[in-house]
Amino acid sequence: MNKVKSGDIFLLAGSGWLDKIINFFQALYSGDKRSQFTHSGIFILDGMGYTFETTYWRTGQHNLLEEHPGSHIKILRWKGMNLPRVLEGFEAVKDQGGRIYPYHRLALFALGLARWIHWKGMVCSEIVACFLAAAGAREGYWGINVDQLNDDTDINPEWKVVYEGKPREM
Repeated sequence: MNKVKSGDIFLLAGSGWLDKIINFFQALYSGDKRSQFTHSGIFILDGMGYTFETTYWRTGQHNLLEEHPGSHIKILRWKGMNLPRVLEGFEAVKDQGGRIYPYHRLALFALGLARWIHWKGMVCSEIVACFLAAAGAREGYWGINVDQLNDDTDINPEWKVVYEGKPREM
């Protein structure tokens, strides 16, 4: 975990039934018609593995190794990230902490309406996108899914892959 820094983001390739459904709809709306990752979060402490993410139940601080043992992850770093930007980004999403997962938003994503219909509760990818927008790394966050985060960072030279594989191999 010593490779990660505060402000890095991670994408996770899940293998459960909900992940398969999420990947189906993400691929349906994707420009390349492919989707691998179904979950995302933000690293909040250098090298410690602590994340801010929405899990199946609540948004808050978690530990990557405890929450996602054995899952395939991709850790990304925006070249412009620094401590003031991390703080600005976190300020924009901290009100999500403690919220129950907004499952109703998944239906809006499936129907392609999540960008236009929204309330205060965000899914994992919207939290990451909001954090990044406030930090200056992207524009917009409502309706952004994990596949879009992956595709956007893949084509942008301002992003680099810090690690890809299983967390226990780090």
